[in-house]
Order: sequence, then structure tokens, then C-alpha cells
Amino acid sequence: NNPDFEGAFRVETTLLSSIFSSANPKAEIVKEDDKRYIVWDVKLENNILQASINKNFVPLVVVIVLLIAVIISYFVLRSPLTIRKEHSNLVKKDDGLSEMTVVLHIKNRSQSKLRDIEITESVPGLVVAEREVSIGSLQPHKILRHKKKGYILKWNLESLDASEERVLSYSFKPRVDIFGEIRLPIASVMYSTAKHQTKTSYSNRVFAGG
Repeated sequence: NNPDFEGAFRVETTLLSSIFSSANPKAEIVKEDDKRYIVWDVKLENNILQASINKNFVPLVVVIVLLIAVIISYFVLRSPLTIRKEHSNLVKKDDGLSEMTVVLHIKNRSQSKLRDIEITESVPGLVVAEREVSIGSLQPHKILRHKKKGYILKWNLESLDASEERVLSYSFKPRVDIFGEIRLPIASVMYSTAKHQTKTSYSNRVFAGG
């Protein structure tokens, strides 16, 4: 009953609804007292205002479908075997690193048995002093000397059951005490899946000392 009305007209909405809504004519989203409103600045013509709000949740559905597809792809395509590398028992002499233990955690995170597992570790420029067995570690079945890579250690595991984890470790002493940070190379593990596929996984890098 006010044909000359000029001012704001608003409709309450929510954050999610406002994201997927479009207004005609164009409106603003205003937050007041922890509530959200779609607000038009209007000028009545013939005492009438025509406004509409369209809600389109198709983009949200697409995002959810893509997210589910990504999650499924991750579990299908991820490596069934992981190898994590860490160091422990650092021994320092005059602020220089004189001894260290390296620990390898090998885990089958799939639901199938993995076979013919070979772990390869390299220790560049360092002298392997001993092999730790105090935490259930196995002895390397090979220790090879390489002109450029230093020592190469290899372990063989016949199989790993689903969710089974094995721990390997060894200690080394450098030829001379190391001052500053030392970077250890990536370890690798080759194995056969239940479908008789040969795959390789790689560990993280390890930095020690400093």
C-alpha cells in the first residue's frame, strides 16, 4: 500500500543455501545478528516487486561425486606396501656425528599377501659397523661395496601377510666424524602382488645430525 516505497527487501537464508543460490534481480548477501539475508534495494513500480531466488545444487553434487572418486582411486591405486625410514641412537663426539642407527619399517597395508620382497638400502661413504637385532631386525642377506654408492644392503622377505609389518635396522660409523647435517638416500623395496605384478615402493628421505 505504498506505491512510492524505496528501500531494502530481504529474505533469510543460510550460508550453504546462499552459496548455491542466485537472485533475480541481483541482490546482496548481508549478515546480521548471526543470520544471513538476501537483500534487494528496491523501488516499487505500480506497488509490485517481482523477485526470485534460484537454487542449484548440481555443483555440490559434482564436487561430492569427484571427491568420492578421488578417495576410491587413492585406495585402489596406492602402493600396497610402504617403507618408512627413520634414524635413532645418534652418538655425537665433539659435536660431530660418530654413530647412528637407521630403522626401516616395512608394512603391507593391503588385504592380500605380498611375496618375494627385496629391500635395498644404500649407505654412501659410510662404514657399516654392525647390524642391530635388538628390535626384531633381520640380518641383511647381502652387503655389497659400490665405488660410488658406498655400501648397498639387501634384505629378502619371503612374504608379508595383510597388515603385517616388519622392522629392519642397522648401525653405521662414518670414516670420520660428520659435522653438520647428513642426508641418507631413499631406500626401495621390490615385491610381487597377489596378481603376480612386480612393483616397487620408495621410502622417505632422512636427515640427521646438524
